[in-house]
Amino acid sequence: MYFVHLIFYAKKEIPILKCLSRAIKSIIDENSGKNIEMFIHDSNHTYRWQSFEYELVYPLLSENGVLISDDIDFSYAFLDFIKNHNCRALGLFDRYKILGVLSKKKKTCKH
Repeated sequence: MYFVHLIFYAKKEIPILKCLSRAIKSIIDENSGKNIEMFIHDSNHTYRWQSFEYELVYPLLSENGVLISDDIDFSYAFLDFIKNHNCRALGLFDRYKILGVLSKKKKTCKH
């Protein structure tokens, strides 16, 4: 699957015209050794894609880093992720959607 997508990284826009999963992996590889303070998932809301992004980014979150995921009610990926990683998370919701938020802390998630 190919997408045209803009990623905002380090205060610059990176236009991407290739497989999105490879694009994300290459950005992470190019910046290895740097921790991520905040990651926001708001793209493909399938179980497979959400799980892919969470598992790819989570190890790179700094301690107290935040993972935010929009529309966690579209699949069980967020719930399965926090269960598998023994995390505590918050759900922010209204009548239409649920936003999931977790903070990577030593006491709330296993690393």
